[in-house]
Amino acid sequence: MLHASPEMGAWTAMFDCPAGSPFNAHFHVGPGEYLLTKGRMDVRGGKEHGGDTVVAPAYGYESANARHDKTFFPVDSEFYMTFLGPLSFIKEDGTPIVVVTWDEAQRAYAG
Repeated sequence: MLHASPEMGAWTAMFDCPAGSPFNAHFHVGPGEYLLTKGRMDVRGGKEHGGDTVVAPAYGYESANARHDKTFFPVDSEFYMTFLGPLSFIKEDGTPIVVVTWDEAQRAYAG
């Protein structure tokens, strides 16, 4: 966790993603920007499955309500991301499991 902005509902974090690690299905309640500083990220299954493959160094923008059913890191990777609003982890049918807000992220980092 690098920064939290309660007045904007924004938060910034650096993510270390070992080879083979996934992010569970989620959608961006608000927009966000990221910088992949190392490695590779297959978003929505990667290019070979109709999604996107991002190779470092790379910048990306996620619009509000962007949904990612499958995000995978095939090699050791790291990225920096600013979220302008919560990140909602979801079940296959889109039902929220947990909504991560700036304060939830801050508590998780501190704990």
